Amino acid sequence: MGSFRKRLLVLIIGLVIVTQTVTLAAVLASTRRTVEARAAEQLRSGSAFAEQLMRFRAGQLANGVAVLAADFGFRAVISSSFADIFANNSSKNGFLTVKLSEDEVAQLMQRAQDIDDYQITVDLEKCEVRDDQGFHAKFPIDEFVRHCLLNGLDDIGLTLQHEAEIKAYEANHPAPTTL
Repeated sequence: MGSFRKRLLVLIIGLVIVTQTVTLAAVLASTRRTVEARAAEQLRSGSAFAEQLMRFRAGQLANGVAVLAADFGFRAVISSSFADIFANNSSKNGFLTVKLSEDEVAQLMQRAQDIDDYQITVDLEKCEVRDDQGFHAKFPIDEFVRHCLLNGLDDIGLTLQHEAEIKAYEANHPAPTTL
């Protein structure tokens, strides 16, 4: 009888140990999945914040570059790509961004290195870049941006084009005398 009790006790203890081991393994696996999911979510959140910060900083830089370039007499910049925020800030500051293919930009760079006193013409009316050595390339530009640049219009200038309508509205809608 004692032998049967010992065997039963060993069996019960063994089952408890196996049950505890399986439970521990399940808890560890679940904890690991939870931690990994939280870490992934924090990485996504941090990544989104970093992207927003980079866009904000790029906007500040882009605006500063456009103003600085204009201060030094540059009226246009040519590249194969531009960040949207740079192109937008540039046009708002009267600075033209000309997008050409990588091959066309490489040709211009090579000519600038090889030819003394190399000059190009950026023709906004015809939307083209050309030189006296036979280079010719068309570039795309938004018609509204083109109109504003050709006419020297910024946001205030665009508003002032409607000055008569604004005055008529203000005459018919006087400002309240009290709040």
